[in-house]
Amino acid sequence: MQNEEASAVKKVRLSEIDSSYVNVMEYGAVGDGTSDDTAAIRKAVNAAYENSGTVYFPSGSYRISETIELPKNDARMVVLKGDGDSTIFGAETMTEDMFRISMKYNFQMLDLKLEHRGTSGSIVSALYLRAFNCSFLSDSENPSNVVVFHGSDSKIDRCTFTVSNPEAYAIYYSMLDQEISINNFIVDNVFSGAGRGILVGDGKFTDSGRSEGLKINGNIFENTGDAQIVIQEILHVDIAGNKMSGSTGSAIVLRSVGHGPDGVFINCNEISAAFSGIRTEGASDANISMVSVSDNRFVGGQYGFYDTIGVNKGFLRDNVFDGQQEAGIYLEETENMMILSNLFTVLNEAFSLNVSGNGCTVIDGNTLGKKNQIQLSGSTIVQKL
Repeated sequence: MQNEEASAVKKVRLSEIDSSYVNVMEYGAVGDGTSDDTAAIRKAVNAAYENSGTVYFPSGSYRISETIELPKNDARMVVLKGDGDSTIFGAETMTEDMFRISMKYNFQMLDLKLEHRGTSGSIVSALYLRAFNCSFLSDSENPSNVVVFHGSDSKIDRCTFTVSNPEAYAIYYSMLDQEISINNFIVDNVFSGAGRGILVGDGKFTDSGRSEGLKINGNIFENTGDAQIVIQEILHVDIAGNKMSGSTGSAIVLRSVGHGPDGVFINCNEISAAFSGIRTEGASDANISMVSVSDNRFVGGQYGFYDTIGVNKGFLRDNVFDGQQEAGIYLEETENMMILSNLFTVLNEAFSLNVSGNGCTVIDGNTLGKKNQIQLSGSTIVQKL
C-alpha cells in the first residue's frame, strides 16, 4: 500500500512520458475567433490531464470566456501546444484569469499566442510553469500581471511579452506560504509595451523564508514602463546578459520587502533608462545586501547607479558609465561599499562619483574623463583614484 501511494505522487519526468495528443477541434472547438470555445477547450484539457497528454491547438483563433483550471496532482503532465499560428484569447467581457494552474510539476505552454482582451485577470497564474516560444499580450485597460508563477524549476524561455497597461508587470514571481520555490529561469525573452517587466517577491510569507535562485538572462527589455526588473525579496538572483532600454524610470529597482533581496548579481548587461540604470528604494534601514554589479555598460539617463538607502556589502567593479547627466554613481548612507576599476565618461557638468555617508567606502583604480567631477563626503571614505 505504501509503495502504491509513493508511486501515485512520484514526480513525472517529461522525458519518460510518451504523451498522447488531444486535438481541441475533436472536442468541439471551432477556432474562428467568434465562437466561444471555452467548454471544448476545458474538455480537451481535462482529457489530457487524466492521461498526462498534450492538448494541440491547430492554426486558428480560440475564444474563451471563463477560466480554465487544473487542480494539483504531482503525477500528471499537461502540455498546451500550438503550431505557431494558434491564438487563445480571453474575451473582452472576461475579468478573471484565463488559465489557473495548481499543478506542482509538468505544465507547459509551447508555440502559442495568448491574449487577454478583458479588463482584469492574468493570462496564466500557475504554481509551476514552463513556457517556450509563446507570445503574451494584455489589454491597455487590464492592470493585472500577465504571467504569474510561484513554484520551483519553472522556466520562461524565448517568449515575447507586450504589456499595454503601465501598472501591469509582464511576469510576477513570488513564493507561496509553506511552499519551496527555488531554481527558476527567465531567459531569452523580449519585453515591450507601456507596462513593466519582471516583479520578484512580495514579502507576504516571511515565516516560510523566501524564494531562492533565479536567473534573468539574455532578455531584451524595450518596454517603456517605470521599471523593467524589480527585485523585492529573494536569496540569490542573477541578472546577466540583458539589453535594457526605454524605461521612463529605472531599468532595475532593488526594493526591500519582507526579508529583502540578498545576493544580487548584475553582470554583463547593456543598460539605459531615463532616470537610472539601477536604483534602490525603501527605508534607510532597508535590508538590501550583497549586491555585485560588474562588467555592465550604463548609457545615458540621469544616473547609472543610484542608491539613497545604503546597500550593505556592495561591489561596483569594471563597469562603464557613459553620458549620465547627474552622476555615474550616486550613493547616500553607504555601508561597506567597494567601487573598483570603473570607467566614467559622464557629461561635462555631471559627477563621476557623488558619494556620502559614514560607512566604509573603498574607491580604487577607476578611470575618469578629463572634465568629470567627484564629490565625496563622510567620515570613513577611503579614496584612492
